Amino acid sequence: MTQPKPRRTAQAETVNAGTMMARALAGAAGLAAMLAALALLTGASAAQSLQNVEVRFEGVPDEARVEAWSKAGVNHVVTLLTAEEIGAMSFDLDDAIAGSGMMSSWVPIGRQSGSEAADYLAEILADAEGPVVIHCRSGTRASHAYAASLIRAGVIGPTQLDQIDPGREWRDALVTQLAE
Repeated sequence: MTQPKPRRTAQAETVNAGTMMARALAGAAGLAAMLAALALLTGASAAQSLQNVEVRFEGVPDEARVEAWSKAGVNHVVTLLTAEEIGAMSFDLDDAIAGSGMMSSWVPIGRQSGSEAADYLAEILADAEGPVVIHCRSGTRASHAYAASLIRAGVIGPTQLDQIDPGREWRDALVTQLAE
């Protein structure tokens, strides 16, 4: 089975556990500072830099779905699957994404994941140019990680989750795990 490649393709940086840990140590204050700097450079507010990104939540794709994302104009795919989940796939997801001309980021979210994943997702989204697909196995982790990233960046509060995806059944424990 294919092992995941923890990287962002194109002009992006390689991300590993050490990088994620360093970002976690910076915490929400570091994220807020990064978003504020981005806002000064672009003239957008921190909230706008995250809210202006078109985000879609998806489950596990097949190769045809990856190609469909590209044809629909998606520029960046964020994979939240764990190494084990990616290893169980029947094709090389990272190669399929790169072969379709999209950037990819791997932010594995499992049972032990915490706020560093949400902070890193916020960084990815703040840098995004064009539509982004965030996917996991079913779309649940994707929507919850996105919500946690907005909460940690101060864009929304924990009681405003329906603004993200009206009608979704929110798992408060998962949002809290990723947002605190």
